[in-house]
Amino acid sequence: ERTVSYEDYGSGPIALLIHGSPGNGKAWQRVGERLAARYRVIAPDLPGHGPTPPPPADAAPDPAYAAALIEDLVRATGRPAVVAGHSYGGVVAFALALRARIPLDALVLLEPVAVPMLLAAGDTEIYRESNAFFEDYVAGVEGGDPQGVRGMVDYWFGPVKIARMPVP
Repeated sequence: ERTVSYEDYGSGPIALLIHGSPGNGKAWQRVGERLAARYRVIAPDLPGHGPTPPPPADAAPDPAYAAALIEDLVRATGRPAVVAGHSYGGVVAFALALRARIPLDALVLLEPVAVPMLLAAGDTEIYRESNAFFEDYVAGVEGGDPQGVRGMVDYWFGPVKIARMPVP
């Protein structure tokens, strides 16, 4: 049985907030607290994040599995007035819209990393390069590489940008 853990607070129309990677539903806490006076905030933990189990080994490496879990959650909690997703959560939210298995009144995509869309556009070579980079990045972060985020910053903003950031 597929299950998804989630944060649930506030009251009113549902605002479904989907986190990016790495992260979990708690990533939306500060936003959710501000929305909770007007919305019931549902912030799921995507597969492999928080208490939500990872996808099975035979699951396709795309957002379809996560989208199916979110669809099950919506059927259990109710129709959202708005679905918002950040980063990989934006990709999952976009997959929800494309799958059209649950009604969406409003969709907000914040910085979706939609590498799989390159395949849909026919940019196979760019897809392969980008996908290989992201797989290496995820493996490094999951492996505990303390400098892993440097590669992501370099990828998006250029190698000199992180050197200009103040030391924490």
